[in-house]
Amino acid sequence: MIVVCVNKNRFSKDELTIGKTYEILYHTEHGDTVQWFIADDGTELLYFDNDTDFITLEQHRENQLNKIGI
Repeated sequence: MIVVCVNKNRFSKDELTIGKTYEILYHTEHGDTVQWFIADDGTELLYFDNDTDFITLEQHRENQLNKIGI
């Protein structure tokens, strides 16, 4: 899944860039799936489905089309 950063509420100024896309990666261990991504500074950070700092790429595209009236 690809997400777009729209806020940096829980991150430092150097970890993310608003408007940049990030690929959500998945790792399953002992039956649990962990979602994570690589930040701008190269660190691996956890991603949560209810994270308000990101929207899906599809939602971002829809928002941009709505802005221009399409």
